[in-house]
Amino acid sequence: HLKTLVGKTVRVLVEGPSKSGADRVQGRTERHEIVHLPDHPRFDLVGQELTVKVDEAFNHSLLASLPDSFGDLEKSLPVKKLMPTNSQPRRLAVL
Repeated sequence: HLKTLVGKTVRVLVEGPSKSGADRVQGRTERHEIVHLPDHPRFDLVGQELTVKVDEAFNHSLLASLPDSFGDLEKSLPVKKLMPTNSQPRRLAVL
């Protein structure tokens, strides 16, 4: 079934970082297929529903590309908050 989606556009809810690479995020289609996407350098895509083009199909997932432009959605996409290079993430003490 996944191979029939190559070349088509699908709606994807972006869930978080991809297990397949540091520069990717992953999400799921309406039929719950796993989709890996390139992470956007400026926008935080997690939690966003996007329309993407499927480029490749694997046994259990799809690889898709982001649109060239997000159109009106771009106005509402949150910009990534970059952590200063000299700071470490805060760790909470476990009681």
